[in-house]
Amino acid sequence: MAAYSTFIDEYNALATQPPCQFFNVPLAGAFLQPGVYCYDAAVVVTDSTLTLVGSASDNWIFRIGTGGTGALTGTNFNVEVSGGTSCNSNVVWWTSQAATMTDSNLVGSVLAGADITFTRGSTNGQLLAAGEVTLTDTAVDYCPNASPPAAPVIGMFVIGDDQRHAIGDTVNFWGAQWWRNNLMSGTVSPGASRASFKGYATGTLVCGGTWQALPGNSTPPPATIPDRILVVVTSSVIKNGRVINGDISEIVIVDHDGRYRPNPGHAGHGVISSVVCTQ
Repeated sequence: MAAYSTFIDEYNALATQPPCQFFNVPLAGAFLQPGVYCYDAAVVVTDSTLTLVGSASDNWIFRIGTGGTGALTGTNFNVEVSGGTSCNSNVVWWTSQAATMTDSNLVGSVLAGADITFTRGSTNGQLLAAGEVTLTDTAVDYCPNASPPAAPVIGMFVIGDDQRHAIGDTVNFWGAQWWRNNLMSGTVSPGASRASFKGYATGTLVCGGTWQALPGNSTPPPATIPDRILVVVTSSVIKNGRVINGDISEIVIVDHDGRYRPNPGHAGHGVISSVVCTQ
C-alpha cells in the first residue's frame, strides 16, 4: 500500500508539472529534442520509430490524455535515444488511461491511469499502473550498474556550417551540387574529392559525433523521406582513400520542399524549423 500510495502521488504530480512545452507533436518518424510533450487525447503509433535527440542526461516527458481521457497505443513502435539512455528513467510516459504496446521497443518509464499491457517487444524502464500490468514474452531491461549504450549509427543528411542556420533559413541537404552550396569553416578536401559527396552519410546522432560515407561517394540515401527530417551540420569534409567523413557541430530539423529524389540530379532543399543542439 505504501508503494501504491507513492505511485499515486507521483502520478498526480506529473499530470501537470513540469508545464507543457510542445503540443500534439506527431511521434511517428519524429526526431525530438528534450522537453515536455503534451497530447490532449489518445496517441496511436504504428510501424514507426521515434528518435529522441540528446544525451543520457537529458529528459523527455510525454503526457498523454491531458484533456481527461486518452491512452497510449503502439504497434511496432520503436523508441531510440541518440545519446543512449540512463537507468534513471530520463524518459517518462504519463497516460490518463491505459498503455498498450505490441511488438514494440519502448524506452522510458510508463505511469498509467489504467492497465499496462506489453506483448512481445521490449521495455527499458519502470511500468507503474493504477490497474494491472501484463507482460507477455516481453524483454525487460533493468540496468542498475550498466553504462548507457552507445549512440546508434543511423543515416543522416549533412549541410556545411559556414552559412546561416537560423529558423526559417533555406538549406541544400542533397544533390550533385551539394559541394558548391555547402561551405565549411574547417578542413575540406580538394574540390574534385569533395564533389563526390552528395550530402548523405551514416553516423552517431549526437552533437560532437562524427559521420562517414563509404565508399568514395554518399551513402545510398532513402527512396523517400518524411516531410520533416533531421540534418546534421558539419565543419569539415575530408576524403581519406575511399572514405569521406566529417564532424557534427550542430543538429537541425528541416521541412523539405517535396522535390527530393534519391537521384542526386534531384536536389533536396528545405527550411530549418528548429535547432536541436549545438556543439
